[in-house]
Amino acid sequence: MAAGAGAEQLAARRADGVALGLVGRG
Repeated sequence: MAAGAGAEQLAARRADGVALGLVGRG
């Protein structure tokens, strides 16, 4: 299930990036 864990990590990083982008714009 390494691939699943990698996808989960990627999604988490993506969510963090979106949050940072929103904060930067706000």
